[in-house]
Amino acid sequence: MEAVFRLRGGKAEVEAALTDIAALSGVETVRGTPEPVVGSVLSRGRQHQIELVECIVSVVLGLATSAAYDGLKAAVAAIGKRREIEATEEDESTPQ
Repeated sequence: MEAVFRLRGGKAEVEAALTDIAALSGVETVRGTPEPVVGSVLSRGRQHQIELVECIVSVVLGLATSAAYDGLKAAVAAIGKRREIEATEEDESTPQ
C-alpha cells in the first residue's frame, strides 16, 4: 500500500521529518526530495531566515490494512506537529 503526503517547512525540519517517517514501524520505502519553494523565505525573528521547501513523499507500507494506513496518517501528522512543518495527505494515496 502506498500513501502520499506533502511536507512544507524549513529545509532542515523537512529532512528530519523524512528520517522520522522512514523509521516508523511497518514502513518499507520512503521516496521524496525537498525542493525549494520559489521566492519564499520563512522568517523566524530578525536573526534567522530559513529556506522554505516542499516535498511530495511517497510512503510504501508493508501491511495493506486500513489500520496501518490510519496509523501512518496519524504518525505523519504528529511528526509534522513536532517538527513544526505542514504535513498533509495528498489525494494520490491509495488505502486498501
